[in-house]
Amino acid sequence: MTLWQSQFEHNLKELAAIESPEYDASTQSVASFKQVSFQSYLQKFINATPGLAAIYPPELEHSILAACNTLYRHPSLVEHLTLMSKLLPSLYSSSVFSALASFMIAKSLNYEAERMELAFLAGLLHDIGFLYYPVSHDYNHINESSIADAAIRAHGPVAAGVIRRLNNAPLHLADIIRDHHEYCNGTGYPSRKSADTLHSVVFIINITDLISRAAKEYAIYPKHSHQLIRLVLLLNQGQIPNEIYRTAIRLILQKPDCIEPPMVMPDIAELLQQRLTICNAMATMASALKLLQKHQAIDNCRAATRIHRQLQAAFQQIGIDQEEYHKWLKQHKGQLSLEVINSFVIQNEICHQLARLFTALTEANKSLSPMEACLKTQVTDLLTTTALPPLVMPAINTAEDVFDTPKMHNSVQNQ
Repeated sequence: MTLWQSQFEHNLKELAAIESPEYDASTQSVASFKQVSFQSYLQKFINATPGLAAIYPPELEHSILAACNTLYRHPSLVEHLTLMSKLLPSLYSSSVFSALASFMIAKSLNYEAERMELAFLAGLLHDIGFLYYPVSHDYNHINESSIADAAIRAHGPVAAGVIRRLNNAPLHLADIIRDHHEYCNGTGYPSRKSADTLHSVVFIINITDLISRAAKEYAIYPKHSHQLIRLVLLLNQGQIPNEIYRTAIRLILQKPDCIEPPMVMPDIAELLQQRLTICNAMATMASALKLLQKHQAIDNCRAATRIHRQLQAAFQQIGIDQEEYHKWLKQHKGQLSLEVINSFVIQNEICHQLARLFTALTEANKSLSPMEACLKTQVTDLLTTTALPPLVMPAINTAEDVFDTPKMHNSVQNQ
């Protein structure tokens, strides 16, 4: 038994302890996750999630039923979802959202039924690799600095291994799940693959992951959430093929914009401090990138170069490194302003991208040869002194999380 499998078996035992002394993980987990109840749960999930309810026509229910039929032909996958719904409920809810959103994007792209089903299954299963980790907390992708962690970076390949062990698994499903954090501009992980080596459904999972993360971060603004999600997608546009990006934006636009000012504002002092940390981190990492570009083959720091360009575009959008922006932000202290909320989202998104840049620079530096020890020391010194800025979140959160829906085991337990 591998270390990964051993951890999964340990998690099953933890679930058994949660359920009851008589719980038999090998049989009851599948039985408790009844197909008819799952389909009913998906419909309730759509109705309870405004963004999904706005784009889902009732006639798609039959198509989702067909995708569920494929899922239930593989009891081990059902077992994995059962375990995730109980041990990692937040991640499970995000996966359900990803499945439904991916299905709708594939439908809007006029994909054939087989690829629509593939998008649904990949969205639902892409994070089951986390079940092979110690369940110390519910993984949620909020802090992208975690992608520097080799274990986190392995969750896609681990999940793909689960799929490959199945008999008659849907074609391409394992590859899509393995690659679901890869981007078309070669800045994703774990392998920095290029667009021409990736299945198109990979990019659909990419964009639903971005939407899911943004919706969770800004759930305090339920009336404005789709506007803020659209802004996050705009700042990550170069990572997703244009056709898929435009399709997702069109779906989001089906819900009209809210012009009312938000009732809760982020702390201006925290935003100003975050701005300072952002500018310092950007300057330090830009110096590290210049060193690598000057002395190293461009291929080794291509991802870092592209992420840096993406950051430069985000900087220009609000002029974050300009003194005028600093003064403008201070002037809005105590005001209810949608413009400040937009800047707050952009600053937070810059923090995510800085974390990705830090990881890409670290990888490029590690690839230096022993003959480049002096360069490696210089870059290491710069990265060691880099303080990555934390996210800013409003202190008062009275809104419900958009994914705070009934847990699967509650929705099916009594049926």
